[in-house]
Amino acid sequence: MLSGLMSAITGASNVGFTPDMESLHKPGSRCVMSEPIEDLTAEQLKQNFWTWVEKKEPFSTYVTHTNITGEKATGLVEEIQFEVSGLMSLLVSVKGTFYAKYRIDGNTMFVQQFGPDKELKEVQQENRLTILENPLRVEGVFEDFGCRKSGPLLKGFLESDLKSLEYEGAAENDVDSPSEPGKKSVVCKTVKAVDFAEFWEKLKALRISEGFEEAPDGSLRKDTGGLFGGSNFTAVRCDSGKKCVVKEECGPDGSYKNVMSTVYTRVDGGVFESWAIPKANVDVSQTTADSTAKMINSMIDLGSS
Repeated sequence: MLSGLMSAITGASNVGFTPDMESLHKPGSRCVMSEPIEDLTAEQLKQNFWTWVEKKEPFSTYVTHTNITGEKATGLVEEIQFEVSGLMSLLVSVKGTFYAKYRIDGNTMFVQQFGPDKELKEVQQENRLTILENPLRVEGVFEDFGCRKSGPLLKGFLESDLKSLEYEGAAENDVDSPSEPGKKSVVCKTVKAVDFAEFWEKLKALRISEGFEEAPDGSLRKDTGGLFGGSNFTAVRCDSGKKCVVKEECGPDGSYKNVMSTVYTRVDGGVFESWAIPKANVDVSQTTADSTAKMINSMIDLGSS
């Protein structure tokens, strides 16, 4: 009732979603659940999904170009080019390309993120939006599969640190790991060999100058802010045994207990190696409820325009 009233006032859809609900599509699991959606059928909503794919706004101001190819029967693929510059934490400009795939299987709509993987071999993240009928509702989940990352953004952050610390060398992303055969990393070979203890002391001083504070456990902590907004409480610590600096990103969790992604930077003489491993998880929190509501309401509005 309230969403219908708001739609009448604003001219925009305002379907609400409730987090952490029992799934009707998959009993025994959890989801975010919409309130009933009026004046729309399941088939119309699926058609609206394709309209949304083609007409939606870029997810970030850093996106410079998009291109959609493929067929609806097998899924549409979106090439997303971006450029990130002007951030205090990023002293270099970073350009790259991400890939996403959109498909429908039965009554479930999929939004899949593949990162820089042009071959679409490994899904990194996925939104699953399942349509329920009588009454028409949508339940959704967001899943991160915990795939190792070594793309252009990580390369940019490593290059920024090395530049700040006056280490000379060119980094490459998505190349063979020198420490873990068969895996990919960002790798930089510096002009001169670097002692790990020296690197950590210089990096520690840099982080403190950036506003990090030392916690009782020896880690350095700060809310560094998310790349696309919001908080990102970050802890940085030294693992001298593995010659590695570990950065734990906790998103909005100011207790630093729920680590969402871990970035490793390993130093071995004149070779710097960096990679990131997100936490594999299925999220049905308020964050997923809000992002799912944004997608569904945009589908409804674009489909009716």
